Amino acid sequence: MALDQSSLSSEDVRKQGNELYRAGKYAEAISYYQRAAGLAPSQAAPWSNLSAAYLELGDYTACDAACRSGLGLLVDVPEDDSVRQKVYIRQAKARIYGRRLGDARSAVDLLTQSQEKSDLERCLETYNANQAHVDNIKAAHTRIIVELPRYKPMIRSVPEYYVIGHDSPESMFDPDLAKSERKKNSLLFGGIGDARNLHCTLLQIFQDEYHPGTKKHKTAEKSSGKLSHFTVVDIKAAAIARDFVIFLMLDELAGYEGDPEGMHKSLLVPCLYYTYLAPIMPRGVYDVLQKRIKLAVDMLEGRKDLPPFLDVPQLYRDGILKILKEWQGEALAEYPTERVRKAAALYRAIEKSQMMHQMGAFAFGPFGGPPESPAGCEDEESFYDSCGVLPLTSNRYKLYRPELRKCIEQSTGRQVRDLKALAQKAVSIADATWATNVTQVDLAWQRNRPDDNVDIDVGENPFNFASKMADIGLVPPNPKGLYDYVSYWFLTVASALSSLKSRIKIEACVGDITAVLEQVRYGVVGHRQQPDQRGPNTLPPPNTVEEAAMTELSLNDVNEYPTTYDRIHLSNIPDYIGGTLSSFLYALPLTYPDKSSFITSTCLRNPPRFDTVAQFDSEYIALSAPADLAKVFQVRMAPKKDPYEPMPMCSYNRWHHQDVSTDPANLMSRGMLETWLYRIFLKIAIPKDKRQIESQVLIYSPLNLTVFFRLCWHLHNVGYPAHWMSGVLTEVLSGKIATRARPPRSEPLSIREVKTAMPVVV
Repeated sequence: MALDQSSLSSEDVRKQGNELYRAGKYAEAISYYQRAAGLAPSQAAPWSNLSAAYLELGDYTACDAACRSGLGLLVDVPEDDSVRQKVYIRQAKARIYGRRLGDARSAVDLLTQSQEKSDLERCLETYNANQAHVDNIKAAHTRIIVELPRYKPMIRSVPEYYVIGHDSPESMFDPDLAKSERKKNSLLFGGIGDARNLHCTLLQIFQDEYHPGTKKHKTAEKSSGKLSHFTVVDIKAAAIARDFVIFLMLDELAGYEGDPEGMHKSLLVPCLYYTYLAPIMPRGVYDVLQKRIKLAVDMLEGRKDLPPFLDVPQLYRDGILKILKEWQGEALAEYPTERVRKAAALYRAIEKSQMMHQMGAFAFGPFGGPPESPAGCEDEESFYDSCGVLPLTSNRYKLYRPELRKCIEQSTGRQVRDLKALAQKAVSIADATWATNVTQVDLAWQRNRPDDNVDIDVGENPFNFASKMADIGLVPPNPKGLYDYVSYWFLTVASALSSLKSRIKIEACVGDITAVLEQVRYGVVGHRQQPDQRGPNTLPPPNTVEEAAMTELSLNDVNEYPTTYDRIHLSNIPDYIGGTLSSFLYALPLTYPDKSSFITSTCLRNPPRFDTVAQFDSEYIALSAPADLAKVFQVRMAPKKDPYEPMPMCSYNRWHHQDVSTDPANLMSRGMLETWLYRIFLKIAIPKDKRQIESQVLIYSPLNLTVFFRLCWHLHNVGYPAHWMSGVLTEVLSGKIATRARPPRSEPLSIREVKTAMPVVV
């Protein structure tokens, strides 16, 4: 339809606008109504139509203005006239949705008695009643975010403790982020675990600021020289406690640069080796670990100062201290050396058996045989598998008794029969003279496990860490054993920390990642509201004016802590908290809307269930088309590196936050949005009755109905009109939903089912 049809009357133009309005093309209809009003300035009908179109688009201010213009032309019309009453109703709604409650009351008072008037009066009364009980809106908002649960109750009362990660270390820093014009890099790690990805990120930042192949710093012009803030989150206080102790050791190790003899005497590197990967450790190394645990306790209890680059907020200290103090005695008493060592050997035997079973007939086919040991580690791994004792191959250290060392040395190149005999002799010595790596013990989890296994899960095969290092090309020259890999890793990380620690901050958070993300987004993070617990003289004196400015900005003022992040690493947490629905709802809005920022996650819980990323989205979001995801969540997925990989959810995927205009053309239509919201509601409220429950591929369905209200909240923030969500909520709460959506009939929810056109039912 063209607007230059000069021969048409105002009524003709208005009718054309009505056709567009009925088709849901409200923005286009507005142009016709405006022209109709210009052709007949004394008629109220075009203004009434304009108010209806503006209301549908959620432009409540324009709707109110159109209502006033229309009412001004109805001066000779009785108060009870139907046209006038419709305009009053629209005006009242526009003012309510625009939160102008006093003005809304004046419009409602002009209505004749009707069901519509009663509903609007009841709405205003509810608003006023709630307002009377809420003296502080910010406090009420905070309480909703902090206290309103996100998940269904679980029988398990304590979250599981995963000690050693599965990832190849991945840096969250790259050249794109280095080129960013922002003065500070802000990165968040959800499910920080053993912090290998944070360590790798520090390495990458450090390497970026050096000329390749040299030991000289880049010039100030070439070096990014940025501040970096790392928020690390884990639901387990034990994980944060363990990372805290390891960072204290790394910081101490960094202080030995230029003093190799002092470093070796400290036994810090062997302590890091055993603490990071081993279930048991030599008694001398255990003593070194205990001294660092005591140091951590002293710091958190205020007797000693934390390193300035670490922030362990007061809010989380009691939980972390509880773990640290258990590690000082109770953990070893409950899980003595022999018990833990036997569990390690048994776990490895079970793991190898399961691996061979899974490979089955393909053991020597396209998948090859069992994974090869890292170069230089073949004999060590066989020895560890046989007895659960992890050797340290280095002539510099004498960490255990000569007879045990002799057993380990003689195991090299021996036949399996001899190896078993040597291992048997070794375990009798280790059980008597070694100690448990207490940082692998979380007593709360062990005492509340839902299964009958009360022995600790020692986690990933420690030799896999060397393989992961090889994956990223970080391999020491001529490694003779696992220690060469791990010492190379930690010495390099310590060197990076030494260079960077004057301008980094690592902020620890204990809690559910969605709770932390939501609190950060809305500015109600509990520990950021508290005054700084450090004294005024706890920071080292800066060396330069520039360093002083960096230190002041980075270390002292929690108001400078990021509320928007360059990157958010979610590990495989989405497998357990609602998939990409939770990722897009909580994490994505906290990232900058540019190409260098993203959130990233992988699927490890059940990747065989999803042949494509679109299928994954369909199960968790009931949407799969990129255009629909962009309209609802303002998200764009980065292209996959390998579009033909057999299980695409196993690798890390990246999603970028993109600003999408709230122009109606960039939003989902009201009808489509309502159908989608009802489908999400029904999926949560009435899940598929017969779900595949095999433990290896179980799809978790943890969300309760509070996510539905949070989703409506999100949509309003994106730009969807408030009354669209209000209409959906009204029908849901009334129990009378008229929709094309249905409860799910497939699991995972198939794309085909979502796209199938169904008749409207109530």
